[in-house]
Amino acid sequence: MPASLIADARPIRRSGLLVVLLTLLLGGCDALPGKPRTQPQVGKLFQTQVDRLATLAMRSNLESFDRLAGKLYLRNPKQWRKTGLADADAARQAVMTAIDLRRPPPALGGRQDIAALDYALGADFRGDLVGAFI
Repeated sequence: MPASLIADARPIRRSGLLVVLLTLLLGGCDALPGKPRTQPQVGKLFQTQVDRLATLAMRSNLESFDRLAGKLYLRNPKQWRKTGLADADAARQAVMTAIDLRRPPPALGGRQDIAALDYALGADFRGDLVGAFI
């Protein structure tokens, strides 16, 4: 093989090696360090950044309500007993289900928002105060 052909092949090999190295380096930027890669969910593909932040905030709020309901029922066993359920955890789950279904507790008589809270904190309220509060 002539020496001129060998000399011309070196830049091609170097540029090919450079392309491979850049591809490997940029491929590593696909995932954040310390976080596993997950498959995107179909519903999340069409969310805007604001929608995604609102979804995360709502999920965080619901988790806080869940923890708060559990703690309040454990400190106030009289309240979960008013629900007629077996234990505090069952009462907490019933409250979270009511939130998911957007159904206020029956003891509130269809009241919502400030009217429900005002009624629940009144002297004549006999229902589950924790469920009404959450």
